[in-house]
Amino acid sequence: MNDTALMEHIIESEQRAAKYNIKSEAGIAQFVCLTFAVGPNFDEFPEVQDYLQYPDLDAEEKLDELVNYLNALEDDPNVQPSDVLLTPEE
Repeated sequence: MNDTALMEHIIESEQRAAKYNIKSEAGIAQFVCLTFAVGPNFDEFPEVQDYLQYPDLDAEEKLDELVNYLNALEDDPNVQPSDVLLTPEE
């Protein structure tokens, strides 16, 4: 990926992150990293999209939890999102 394509990807990812109220530099950076680790449209997976839209959780906390889930998957490919991710009830 050349510099121009990288910048375009970052800008597009920042716009996508804003849909989930992710506005801080750290949150945007984490969102961009997830687009590279999982896929450019990772937030379009229904489960991820639902999770990112939970109104009762902090946007950046949700990103942290998604990263925790990915890390847990590396250790145990059978781990389920409900085993790792916070939900509004918690």
